[in-house]
Parts: sequence; structure tokens; C-alpha cells
Amino acid sequence: MTKEEEQLEILIYKVSASVKKYAAVHKHLAKQTGTGFWGFYKKIDFTAIFSVSGSLFREIILKLNEVREFKDNSYKTLSNKDRIICDTLEEFTVSMLETTKSLLKLTYDLSETSKGKSGKKKLTLEENKENFLLYEKARAEQMKIGGKLNKLYGKI
Repeated sequence: MTKEEEQLEILIYKVSASVKKYAAVHKHLAKQTGTGFWGFYKKIDFTAIFSVSGSLFREIILKLNEVREFKDNSYKTLSNKDRIICDTLEEFTVSMLETTKSLLKLTYDLSETSKGKSGKKKLTLEENKENFLLYEKARAEQMKIGGKLNKLYGKI
């Protein structure tokens, strides 16, 4: 295994660690809200979920920067197969960022609405439903690209 192949594998595992954190946040949100946007009607501490989502968003930005830096520095030395894996890893990390961005908007709006009169934004049921659908669309795309990456790499 070349140095670049090892670095690519390390990046894949770093991104995978962020996926596991994201999955825990998603699972917690789903558990708290039940199904979909019905959390709109429940008393849930969305501020805490928003805070964790924000930390995850910043982490994924850093991971994306690492992937792009690796690509800028090592792409030409990779085999064709590893180039495809690298491209797919970048695509997947971008999709994770978009999913987390949607999650951040969803939880921010729910957090502000749950604060009642002290909140900055009052979310309508229709807006909440739209936020949830955008989140689910981003999540579906992330899962599709993740499946593609798993097939190409085969170890995560």
C-alpha cells in the first residue's frame, strides 16, 4: 500500500467517524420526535440537539477541507480506482455537509419555536414540514452516495 493509499484510507475512516456521530444525532432526534415533523407538537429540548448539530456541521467542514487538501496534493499519484474513491469520498462528504446543514436548520427553527415568546422565529406547521422534507431529501442523497462509496471501498 502506498503512502497516498494509506492517507486516503485514513480519510475514509475519519469521515466514517463523523457519519457515526451524525447517525447518533439523527437517531436521538427520531427517538425524541417520533416520526417526522411531529416533534413540532412535543416538548423537546431542541436547543441541545441544535448545539450538537452545529458542532457536527463544523466537524464535517473540517473533514471536507481535509479531503480537498488531500485531493489537491495527492490526486495525480493515485491509481484510477483510488481517484474514483477519492472523488466519491469528496462527493459523500459534501452530501454529509448538506444533510447536516438541513438538520441544523430544522433543529434551529424547532429550537426557536420551542422557546415560545422568547424565540426569534415562530415556525408554522407548513414550514416545519418543508424543513423536514428537505432534510429527508438531503439524507436520502447522502445514503445513496454512501452506498456507492461502500461498494467502491468495501471496508467501511
